[in-house]
Amino acid sequence: MKLTAKQKFERTVDWLRKEFPSILHSRPENNVIEIYVEALAIEAYGYARKHGYAERNEIHISNKIPWDFRLHVLLHEWAHILIPLDIDSIKECKWDSERRAAFHDDKWALCHVKIYRAYLKWQFGFGKKEKNEPQNH
Repeated sequence: MKLTAKQKFERTVDWLRKEFPSILHSRPENNVIEIYVEALAIEAYGYARKHGYAERNEIHISNKIPWDFRLHVLLHEWAHILIPLDIDSIKECKWDSERRAAFHDDKWALCHVKIYRAYLKWQFGFGKKEKNEPQNH
C-alpha cells in the first residue's frame, strides 16, 4: 500500500522523535516536540518555538503548502529545536536579514544537514553501500 503525503509526514514525525529527540532540558516533559499544521499569523512556511522561550518545544507549519513541502519545512524547523540558541547575538542584530542569518548559523546548518542526510538514508536508502561494493579501509 502506497502512503499518502500526509501519512509520510506523520511517519517522519515519529521517526524524528525517535532518531533526533530533543535533549536540551533536564526534565523529559520539556523535551517533547509538538507539531502544529495550521494557518500561520505570519508570512512563513513554518517556525519553531523552543522551551525556555515558550511553554514547550513547538513546530508550526503552514497549512497552505502541500504535504510534501511541509515535510521539508519540518526537517528545517526540527534543527532549530535541537540546537542551543545564542539569544545575545540575535538581540544584537539590527536588520531582519542579520536576524535570519543568526538563526541559520553554522551550528544550525550542520544539524540540519545531519537530519536531512539521515532522513534520505531512512526514506530512500541513499548513502548505503551495495552488497558487492568494495569496502574502503
